[in-house]
Amino acid sequence: MPCVLARTCLIILLIAAVSGCNSEPSDSDGAESAATTGSPPVTYAANIQTIFEENCAKCHIDRDPGKERGELRLDSLENALKGGKSGTVIQVGNSAESLMYQYVSGTHPDRKMPPKGDPLPADKVEAIKNWIDQGAS
Repeated sequence: MPCVLARTCLIILLIAAVSGCNSEPSDSDGAESAATTGSPPVTYAANIQTIFEENCAKCHIDRDPGKERGELRLDSLENALKGGKSGTVIQVGNSAESLMYQYVSGTHPDRKMPPKGDPLPADKVEAIKNWIDQGAS
């Protein structure tokens, strides 16, 4: 009887070990990796900073600190993640809940960014979405 019990425990441990090997690692903050989103990695330094500098500088970068629109500075990753008067605009790992993405994609009911002129091109909006979903790093 002890041999049957030992064999049963061994089988249970093997099943648990094998099933754990097939699971995807999860990020504690809910961010999806580039592999799970099916898009190449997007980072602030490599991709997003240029978008902000080319499209958001007039209101959110070039002004003196404390004078930026909505108290939101986009001149560094740290400042972008800090947010502004509206609170945190980037919900790391969740673009759908991020005001930043809602504003630039035109899905927010009351506000769009940029507020005047042409909207951001679709590839730039997609880059911001992927950046947020991948963890906004």
